[in-house]
Amino acid sequence: MIRVLGANPAMDRTHIIQALHLGEVNRVDSTRAFAGGKGLDVARTVRRLGIPVAAYGFLGGEIGDAVRSACRAAGVEDRHTQISDNTRVCNIYLEQETKRVTVVNEQGPFVTEQEQASLVQQLLSDVEDGDFVVFSGSVPTGVPDDFYARMIRRLATKRVYTIVDAGGNLLKEAVAARPWMIKPNIHEFKQVYPNVTDELHLPAVMKDIVASGISHVVVTLGEKGCVAASADRLFYVRVPSVEVVNPIASGDTFIGGFLAKYVEAGDFERSVRFASACAMANAMNAMPELPQNYDLDDLTESTKVEAAG
Repeated sequence: MIRVLGANPAMDRTHIIQALHLGEVNRVDSTRAFAGGKGLDVARTVRRLGIPVAAYGFLGGEIGDAVRSACRAAGVEDRHTQISDNTRVCNIYLEQETKRVTVVNEQGPFVTEQEQASLVQQLLSDVEDGDFVVFSGSVPTGVPDDFYARMIRRLATKRVYTIVDAGGNLLKEAVAARPWMIKPNIHEFKQVYPNVTDELHLPAVMKDIVASGISHVVVTLGEKGCVAASADRLFYVRVPSVEVVNPIASGDTFIGGFLAKYVEAGDFERSVRFASACAMANAMNAMPELPQNYDLDDLTESTKVEAAG
């Protein structure tokens, strides 16, 4: 089973607008709402690719209820913890004229220690040997930076595969807990490893991370693809140039695609290439989701693998 913990979910509203003018009244052409936040973007991608998935996090208020309904509509198993505060709303503005994407994220709710303990207990009681557990995105107010790290350590007694996609102190603390895999983007990676000043420094640092006990490391590079490392492989996946319409959630779509392929094939390189194809498909789409009309196998074949380091 794939279980995705996105501690700070949201109702994401994507607005298509001709042009966004600050300080003026703006009217949008169309709007779609998604159960969002990084974790739910991952979970929705996994389910879209035909794999069962359960989502965990903190939800409260009317917006929380709407997110639960959106999860069920997408076929994602709702295992969220109810909280007394209100779930956030995030707005994404996609301008047709300039192709700019503007994101306005609310801060998120306050989560009590008791509510945190309830989520931890729920997840630990659900997890079974062989599960994949993803820790994705930010944490809401009141939740400490070592929240993901503490759960990774507690899950170490089970035969599970833990994956972290986060930045800042969340990633730093999680790395110390030795998950099975980390997948930051290059900006998040530099927050923890400031000595990586450019792409050329990445392979050596990634090799050291794998040697320290983290089995797999992937750092995404936006339009340049990604760098991936395991005990016996260190390689780039280069992606072709595509017309980017909306890059929001591409990193999360990458994780969802990786999981779906790895569960099927158990092959790291194939999974990273497929994940790169999923990220491309998402970026070429106006809405943050895998579109129905793209051939993911063809997109995967368009990627190129190069040795690194």
